[in-house]
Amino acid sequence: MGKARGQKPTHHSLMRMAERCGITNRTAATNMIRRASKMGRHIQSFPDGELKNYLLSKQHNKRVRVYKGIVFIFNKTSDRAITLYPIPNEFMEEYKTYDK
Repeated sequence: MGKARGQKPTHHSLMRMAERCGITNRTAATNMIRRASKMGRHIQSFPDGELKNYLLSKQHNKRVRVYKGIVFIFNKTSDRAITLYPIPNEFMEEYKTYDK
């Protein structure tokens, strides 16, 4: 099964985008999810450390991308977001050193 284009985000991911990121406009949320899927950082792009270990713990046979300080969890075989959440505060300083 290849990656499908234009898949709608899950209702859950849109709810989490509003709740956790303050983005309530469906089009804006969908566009951000698409950008995260295409341009978000892969776990492997992070150097070994606590942040990378945390991200690996979230993988669970899913595709994880980090985009603009937000962890996006996608289905393994599509661009459909399952959920998302900001990087936890305890990892933000480490993240900021990589996001320059």
